[in-house]
This record gives sequence, structure tokens and C-alpha cells, in this order.
Amino acid sequence: MTRARSAFASTPAGRDILVFGALLAYLLLAILFPILRADRYCNDDLLRALSGSYGWSDNGRHLTNLLMRMLQLGASRLVDISPLAQLLAIAVLAWTGVLVARRFDIHSPAVAVMATAALGAQPFMLENLSYRFDALFMALAIMCSALPVTIDRHGWKGWAVGTSSLLAALNLYQPAIDVFLVFSVLEVSRDVPEAGGISRRFQTFVVRISQFAVASVAYRLLFAASLKDWVKDHAALASVADLPCTLAENARMFTRFVVDAFDQRCGALFVASVAAAIAVPMLIGARRGIAYRHDRPMWQTLVFVAALGALPFAALVGIVGPMLLLEKPVLMPRVMIGFGAFLCAALIAMNDALRTRPAMLRAQYVIGGTWLLMFAVMASNYGNASKAQDLYEIQIAHDIGNDLAELRAHHVVSNLVLTGSAGLAPVAERAERQFPLLQQLILPYLGENEFLSRNFLKLHVPGLSKWAGAAPSATDEKQPAGDACSMPALYVRDAYSLKLVGEIAVVAFAGELAEHCPASPPHAS
Repeated sequence: MTRARSAFASTPAGRDILVFGALLAYLLLAILFPILRADRYCNDDLLRALSGSYGWSDNGRHLTNLLMRMLQLGASRLVDISPLAQLLAIAVLAWTGVLVARRFDIHSPAVAVMATAALGAQPFMLENLSYRFDALFMALAIMCSALPVTIDRHGWKGWAVGTSSLLAALNLYQPAIDVFLVFSVLEVSRDVPEAGGISRRFQTFVVRISQFAVASVAYRLLFAASLKDWVKDHAALASVADLPCTLAENARMFTRFVVDAFDQRCGALFVASVAAAIAVPMLIGARRGIAYRHDRPMWQTLVFVAALGALPFAALVGIVGPMLLLEKPVLMPRVMIGFGAFLCAALIAMNDALRTRPAMLRAQYVIGGTWLLMFAVMASNYGNASKAQDLYEIQIAHDIGNDLAELRAHHVVSNLVLTGSAGLAPVAERAERQFPLLQQLILPYLGENEFLSRNFLKLHVPGLSKWAGAAPSATDEKQPAGDACSMPALYVRDAYSLKLVGEIAVVAFAGELAEHCPASPPHAS
């Protein structure tokens, strides 16, 4: 039996099956299960579940719109079919891991799993997998972005397929293009010390640059015009004159965003393991480059050494890619898809460097195993904190609904305004101190952000959408909120007080006074 298993794992097909099965099991049990257990709508899910609007075309994601209509069997309005999309998403991510492991010749199934799991398990990806409607298409975008590097086709046909795949990735979820950039850097950097390797890799570099340029220009000419509102505002490129300052500022912001995502203890362990994964292949690569210096002109050796030193920076740029060029880039976990590709590339490079050094192979198992454990711990913490936050806010929403129903029995109430914020549940607040990334992953839905609070209340307050008017603008809501400061509270709860200003009900959350109110406690009648 042992011999049969070993023989099965030694064949390419058997190895692919083992890697796919192991990745699927890990992503399902360690990463997705805590998210599904939390059962909390993620941001835009609130609106989509209520209105049934597709709307991805307004974000320049036309292929997402088309595929979701197909998944909904052609229905004119969306319905919540979760967790189907999320389950399909991890299957796509697992298969992408197989393609990457096959392309970069990772013969050990264990190493293949440890290296490629980061594509779907890295901490920033938790937000992507939390979207009940979007998760599948973000995963498909990752696979399409990796395909130009992983497909086994050459010549103009391979170029055309790869370029079309990149265009599809942009139409599914634009930030996924960073996966292509990171894996292109890895591809170009492999095997360059050998004689003739530099010219061969330069050709590969030209092919990848041309694919990226053609796909980007085609997307901008054919599809970017559909961008609207918030997305259009954040997709604007910086002017040529401001580009140097914009690049420096965006690089600083994204670096700070990644650093601040981890606490000091966890961050130190993570940074040390990443640094080791990068340093080992660089040092061994430098030794190999020097060893082959007699097989080519000196200038090629110098170019190789300089390029080797620049590789980590090129890969780091690939993490955020074109977003560095944007005037006002989105700074949220879900756009950091390239971070998983970067971790994957680091461990693959380490595996390449250590193939001829069996005594040092344990290092990649230590680093890869540490990452798998960290990813699982963060996913479990995130899932438990999300569940606690959901229960906390649902209880408050039900209390607000009951108070509004009683208030409307005796007064005319035509709209609702919220001031302050309900904040985080105690469990979520404690988890956030341990894992600072949760500050971005778990947003309180009850507060002055009308997009989130209004939709959340509509889900849990029966009839609210029938009598409450449209959400007031930020300017319009300041007047009733300010007037409420001097009004008596008709209802006082642990989390909020409810006041009536004319026909507008004002919910002021305790513990976080609105900026337009004096620092005084609410007055109860």
C-alpha cells in the first residue's frame, strides 16, 4: 500500500490530485469554515442581498456581471445562493495552486501545498472570501492572472491566450493583475545563471511586458468608460507632473498598511520567515551567478548581480502593481491579492535554491508550516470575532426596531438618522487588539456610515424601507443630529438613546459622541 501511494504521488497526474485535494481541504477547513460559521454579510453583500442588483458593470467588472447572471440561471435579480460561490472559489484557488506548482516544477506535494496555499489563505484574502456574491469571481480573476505564466503554450498562440486571460482577469477583479506581475518576476528570475539564460529570460520579460501592456490598454479603451461614482473616483491616474510624489506616497501608504496589519510579536515572526525565504535564494543565486561568470561576458554577470538585488523590490512592487499610479488608491485588505502571490513566489524561489542541498530542505518546511498555522489562526480569530459582532449588532438593531415601532404608534416619523457608532462587540474588540488587521476586516455596520447602517437596519428592522425615506446626505443629516443634542431622549438603552427631531428619529450611540454635540450625557425624560 505504501509503495502504491508513493508510485501514485510520483506521477504528474497523481501529484496534481494530491496537491489539489490537500489544498482544497486546508482552504475549506482552516480558512473558509470559520467565515461560513460567522454567517455575516460582508459590506456590499448587504445591498446586493436587499436589492438584488448585479451592478458589477459599473465597477468595470463586466465578466463578473455575465458569469453571475449565468450562475443565477439568468434571473433578472440576484438572490443569495451562498455558500455556493465561496465553495467554488476555494476550488478555483486550489486548482490555481496546482497550476502554479506544476509550472514551477515543485515535485514535493507537501512543499507545493505550503507554497501555493498563500494564494487563498493569506490574511488579506479573508475579506475576499467573505463576500457571498464576489468570492468566486475574485478567485477566477486570480486564476486568469496566473494563466499567462502557467499555461504550456508558446509562440503567438500562447501570447494571445495569455493576453486574453489578463483581459478577463481585469474584467473579473482588477487588483488580481498583481498575481501576474509577481509570477512574471519569479519566472524571469529562474535559471538565469546558466549560459544563454539571460537572453532567454529577456525574451520572456519582453513577452510578459507586452501582454500586460496590451491587456491594460485594451481594458482601458473598451471597458474603463463604464466606471462610475466611487470606483471611478478611485481609479483616476495621477498626472505626469505629480507621478513621482504619488509613487512615493502610495508606496509608503501600502507598506504602512501591511506593517500595521500585524501586532509586534506576530509581525516579527512573519517578517523573519519572509526575509529568510527571500534571502536564501538570493545568496545561492549570487553564488551560482559568480560560478558561471566564465561562460559569458563580464557585463552580463554584472547585470545579473544587479538584477538579483532588485528582484525583491520588483516583487514587492508587484504586490500592489498599477495601484501605485493611482491618484487616490483604495487601501483595503481585498485589493492586496498580490501579497499571497508574493509569499508563494518567495517559497518557490527558496525551494529552487535548496533542491541541491537536501540538508537545508527542512527550512522550507519550517517556514511553510509556520505560514499555514498563522493563516489558520487568523482565519479562526476573524471568524469568531465576526460572529460576535454580528450577534451584537443584530440585538441592537432589533431594539431599535422595537423602539421605532412604539414611537411611530404615537408620533409621525418619516426618516431615521444615526450619529456616533455602536462600535465593536467585546469579543471583536479584544481580537482586534491581538490582530490589528481586524480593524479593516470587521467594520461596525451601525453608525454614521449610511451605506452600511441603512442596509443593515433594513435587513433586521421589518418595514423600515417602507416608511423611512432615502438616507439623507452627510450635510442634510447634520441639522437633525445637531438639534438632537438639546432634545430629551425618548428611549435610553445601554448602546444608544433615541430622540425625535420633527419627524426624524435620531439614534445617538453611547460611548462615542457625535462631533457636533457638546460633551454632555444624554438627558432622559
